[in-house]
Amino acid sequence: MIRANVSESSLFGAAGTLLTPNLSVQIRGGEDEQVLLQLARVLKEGLNAEPGFRDLQDSHFRPSQDLFLKVDTSRSILGGFTAGQVGGLGMRYSTAGLKATDIEIDGKVVPVVLRPDTPINSLDDLLYSKISSPVQIGELGKDPPILLNEVVEPVIGTVQSFMQRNNRLPVIYVTGFWMIFL
Repeated sequence: MIRANVSESSLFGAAGTLLTPNLSVQIRGGEDEQVLLQLARVLKEGLNAEPGFRDLQDSHFRPSQDLFLKVDTSRSILGGFTAGQVGGLGMRYSTAGLKATDIEIDGKVVPVVLRPDTPINSLDDLLYSKISSPVQIGELGKDPPILLNEVVEPVIGTVQSFMQRNNRLPVIYVTGFWMIFL
């Protein structure tokens, strides 16, 4: 199913049409996302060939990069940490801190966060940060802090944007500008 909407005006008046897309086409169908992507590509190519259409994009065009830290479980155990202590606790403590308690200041509740005084501005800073676990599981976690790069391998991956859904069916939106020239 294809549903199109062209808005000739904007909440911001005529000037708003210059800033926000006024064409929105919803392409919805079965579970095959590749068919939807193909339909969106064909639609964009067809509209780009016509005068008056510009800046056509689809809602699936923005892949992003994610950094995954692959924990070497055998090395982390040798270092005295489970994979959960490395990722869930050690990383959280070394980057965001650990909430110790709340205190009240001038009638407002303020969290007290304990955090190492080490800035992390790059991947190297992250990999050479020391991690420790605030929780001890048996003998694991009582050892001194370890460097993160001793137990993880950074993996940078490209992640495609998530497919939107409407009534559990995948949906792609093609948006852009349509200018009427008289």
